Amino acid sequence: MIVDYEGSILKYVSAIRGYYGLDSSYGPDLKLKALLEEKRPEKIFLILIDAMGSNLISRKLPEDSFLRRNMTWTTTTVFPTTTTAATVSIQNGKSPSENGWLGWSQYLKEANDIIVPFLSKAYYGGKPYEPGIFSKYVPVTNTVTELKEKGISARILNPSFDPDGCE
Repeated sequence: MIVDYEGSILKYVSAIRGYYGLDSSYGPDLKLKALLEEKRPEKIFLILIDAMGSNLISRKLPEDSFLRRNMTWTTTTVFPTTTTAATVSIQNGKSPSENGWLGWSQYLKEANDIIVPFLSKAYYGGKPYEPGIFSKYVPVTNTVTELKEKGISARILNPSFDPDGCE
């Protein structure tokens, strides 16, 4: 796989961050930036659907399906291409190599164990750890928190696997 951060979800997050006056280490997606500047929306909904690639949509859905009819352009994800890496990158606008959240399970030196970061439990055997243990040692500041600090109403809603992801 060739990593293409020029056309990635990080550019979308950068465009949204820029729209609200937050800085980013990536330039914005120019199409999304232009659309935001033109429409000046009061609310923005960014939806990440796990495993919903454009190739899969094109192969599995008929041309007249809702998703195919309304797909205006496509993007790429981050590397590694994991649920955890993409989710956290969308939340904070940084690549997995910058934010440290690489995969569903990761070795955490402080616990001397392989942890499932979103579940705060051991990958092997399921030993529970304190909630947010991975965040404690590999912290990330998400865009929602930064927006709230600026007095901008923002919410994040993640599946139940991420107990810290609902604010």
